[in-house]
Amino acid sequence: MSTETKIEEARRLAFESEALILQSMASLRAALNEAEEENRQLRIEKARREIEIFTEREFAARLQVSDATLRRLRKRRQIEPIYVGGLVRYTSRHLEQLHEIFSGKPAGGKNLRRKREHDQDL
Repeated sequence: MSTETKIEEARRLAFESEALILQSMASLRAALNEAEEENRQLRIEKARREIEIFTEREFAARLQVSDATLRRLRKRRQIEPIYVGGLVRYTSRHLEQLHEIFSGKPAGGKNLRRKREHDQDL
């Protein structure tokens, strides 16, 4: 086999290898796009499950307080509900907010009383 023939054979093998690499990259890109879309859908589904919506009565029952106590908190603007079609609704995030109000500590454990005292001093 002559040198030129060997060079041509090497080029042909290089082109074939490059074509296989490009096909593999395209397949990997498609798989990555599919995985990213699935991940996005899972995040959306998780967010929907995490946010529960309660009526005022359901929320009061969940907190084990009266409807009147909940209305008082709302009037004092200690909790601000969402309104759906003019109806008062609360979410699971409001539960976290009320935990901070009643315990004086956020869910992370930092003391809010000190901040409130500081804010009152100003």
